[in-house]
Amino acid sequence: MRDDVARHDHIVANLINILDVAGREAEAEQILDQALKLAPRSGPLLHRYAQKMAKAGDWQAVLTAIQSIPSSIIEPQDELIQVHGLLRTGNAEKALTEARALQEKYSEARFREAAAALRLEAAVELGSIQSELDATLSALPKSIVLRSVGMNLLKEDDPRRDVLVGEIETLVAEIDNSADRFHAAEALYSAKQFARAAELYEGLHGTDTDTLGLRRHLVALHLADHRLEARTLFESLSDEIKALPAYAEMGAAIYERAGLLKECREIIERYLLNPTDLEWRVQWISICQRTGDTKAIIEWLTGIKPDQDGPPRDLMMLAQAMNHYTGDLKCLSIAYRALRSAYTDPQIHLGYMAGLFLFGHVGGGQIETPEQVATDTAVLLVEKGGDGRLTRVIETEPNPQIERDEIAPNDSLAVRLIGLRVGDEIELNTVGVEPARYVVSEIRNKYLHAHFRSLERFPVMFPENRAFGSIKIDDSKGDDRFKPIFDAVKRRGEFARQVKDLYREGRVPLAVAANIGGTTGFEFWEAVRGDPEMQIYVTLGGPIDYQQAHAILSKNRRAVVDPITLYGLVRLGIAEIVRASFDDLGVVQTTIDLLRRFVQERERAKDNKQGTLGWDGEHYQMIELGPDAVNHLISQAQAVLSFAESLTRLPAEASGDIPDQAKQLFEELDPAYLDTILAARGDGRILLCDDSSFRQIAAATAPIEGMWTQPAVAHAIEAGKLTPDNHFRVGNALTEAGYFFTTANCGNFLHALTESGWTLNPTVMALIESLARPTNMPQGVEVVLRDLIWASWAKIHDTDAFGALFTAVFAAFDKTRAWNDVDALIDRAFAGAERLIRRKLFPPAFQHELRGSTSHTPVGSIAEEARGVPNRTVGRIARALSDALHEARSSEAHAAPTATEGEPAEGPHPESESPRLIDKSSESST
Repeated sequence: MRDDVARHDHIVANLINILDVAGREAEAEQILDQALKLAPRSGPLLHRYAQKMAKAGDWQAVLTAIQSIPSSIIEPQDELIQVHGLLRTGNAEKALTEARALQEKYSEARFREAAAALRLEAAVELGSIQSELDATLSALPKSIVLRSVGMNLLKEDDPRRDVLVGEIETLVAEIDNSADRFHAAEALYSAKQFARAAELYEGLHGTDTDTLGLRRHLVALHLADHRLEARTLFESLSDEIKALPAYAEMGAAIYERAGLLKECREIIERYLLNPTDLEWRVQWISICQRTGDTKAIIEWLTGIKPDQDGPPRDLMMLAQAMNHYTGDLKCLSIAYRALRSAYTDPQIHLGYMAGLFLFGHVGGGQIETPEQVATDTAVLLVEKGGDGRLTRVIETEPNPQIERDEIAPNDSLAVRLIGLRVGDEIELNTVGVEPARYVVSEIRNKYLHAHFRSLERFPVMFPENRAFGSIKIDDSKGDDRFKPIFDAVKRRGEFARQVKDLYREGRVPLAVAANIGGTTGFEFWEAVRGDPEMQIYVTLGGPIDYQQAHAILSKNRRAVVDPITLYGLVRLGIAEIVRASFDDLGVVQTTIDLLRRFVQERERAKDNKQGTLGWDGEHYQMIELGPDAVNHLISQAQAVLSFAESLTRLPAEASGDIPDQAKQLFEELDPAYLDTILAARGDGRILLCDDSSFRQIAAATAPIEGMWTQPAVAHAIEAGKLTPDNHFRVGNALTEAGYFFTTANCGNFLHALTESGWTLNPTVMALIESLARPTNMPQGVEVVLRDLIWASWAKIHDTDAFGALFTAVFAAFDKTRAWNDVDALIDRAFAGAERLIRRKLFPPAFQHELRGSTSHTPVGSIAEEARGVPNRTVGRIARALSDALHEARSSEAHAAPTATEGEPAEGPHPESESPRLIDKSSESST
């Protein structure tokens, strides 16, 4: 037997390897031990034994095994593992010497690289990594392996890491073997160049075996935010690989990031949930919340026991979920244990205070006030006849901490306190000559007391945390004691104006401006809409813009809408019209998440008194919201969420890279904004966005096409999907909300006037102000005025309503232009209207007169009589317009017209001519 083993030791060693691969480690170890007893100097067996000891971390045994191999049969792998052993046993100097010698000894490139890599590892221990890098790279100038090893050995802030990465990038094109490719990928992965690393990992692994290359490839794609590629790779894995925890966790993360919550939940439930791991159960709760499956959450929460174990943050989230969904007071004990075990974590304190008491269902009203001191109560003592204050919590949890006022139930003071009631007295020994007497002023449940304690101590424990702020009021300063409040409000108001200026100047999109101002995009939209000096910048409104929009819509009728545009459409009451303008309108999951949080924030604040103290640049203003107003705000937010949930839910994923500048910008914003862009790119959709700056950023981020609301609706009307009145309704809503640029024509005015009963409501006034903008094309303004003069007169035949309309029109123009310019504009518009009226009225009048005449009546007389009809109409309109202009200027005569947009300011000119309005022909006919 001994001779057989000696002769066939290679076969035995191979058998041992096969058993290891098959998972029969115990059997392989038994055969190896028996074989070594029979052939103790067998090179293959000693090499296998050295590998076994290295895996076990017994490096001294490794050295002993290698030294036992006869020098005549020792192989390069044995010599290299020996150097490893020297390094691991603290003999770096000898390891470096041996590694240098081996590098010189070997002729085969892979062994020379391996020896040089060991030189670098030894040099790190000796503090000579830089010089050793120089020497090894000089000998092996094209080695990717050495640069990869060097990358991993150098410190994170070492500038040479970047140099090595650059050299590797240059050498990648020359790679001709998988080992170099893997080392290059590892180096780039270490340098956080995940996208490039993912490219190199591709092809280095299969999909049915767990290898480092496969794991790295999947993680690199995820970290590079290559969502589509990451999901594709994960879905190609065998079920056995997907079931491994590392892969299942990555799969859940990939699906969650793409907004595919159903698939994410399936992965969690199938592979990751277990009774002892609370972390993934908390993730599961979050996914159920986002998909609206509250029933599943409640069913699971009802089985939770008060002694549930887990990491503090997970326990706090669990307690908040119980508080929100079941109101079970067991959540208090769970949250309390989390607070005690992570008392130095500000997030734990915030979760306890805000999540349970300030905004949660559990509050002081649900917690009974103890009638007497007992275990798990807090007692507040006040010194009788003195200023002393003392608080003690009689704590049944392990390890009471006196710095938190906790004492154990068997503490001598606790024993004396138990049973006391409010008003009872107790004598305490102090440093003074005589004992002090204290009165029990209050007894609290310890869970409620912990809330008040955190509120009181949070600013001191975490002075740099801005979650809670305070302003000190000095009553000794009389009326000036409120100055700190007013100063803070003034600073906030000035900052708000600066943020609005950033948006007004077109330097940032709505979402970015909101983020700078510390608010949501939805609230900033409301602020812009409510500010008469602000407008939402949609498009420059040039002909080429509308031509491009038409071209885009002609080839693509599917869109995805961004959060703020969606919010605005619902708030303006035109969301359903816009939905019908597309073949399909989609939204990403994170937009729904954002809206759901917005609704929840408004609902949480419902029972609190709401209002704002603001500074408008001149005055302080206090606005308080009553219950009806608060409920209205909640219903508005709920309506937006409801509409969003009715849209097609799209995965937020696309192939390719995102520019670094865009990444930096979107890191500051809610994920919904970038996700919307990725969904547009990944699903080949138009980005529906009414914010011009955001469309520009989106186009720079990904190769997508953007669109705004008005041309989308107009194209749908042209295609017969919508009736024309929808165009007017949408345009009027956008105009009234201050969406600039929005096109409008005479039809918009007639639609608004008809709906208002020909009164000058806010919509009509908004259209008038929009028409009077000095930046409008003069020819377009003339056409609208021309058509409006005739159409409005033809519609109502009411000189009072007609006069009121044009009094408002002329007053608006006088505010934005010099009177002489307004007069000239009116003359041109009226001249066009006069020609239009004659074309409209003369033919039917002539036919009427012709039918009532005889063959003896001259045609000239018939024509002259027919011309009287349009002449009389023109005359009446001219007088009505003259009266309207006179009325507009009479009411404004005390003030000079305002110059805007670079126009020169000119005051009233009583001596200047009024517009012509009535020509000779109209005068003679009246």
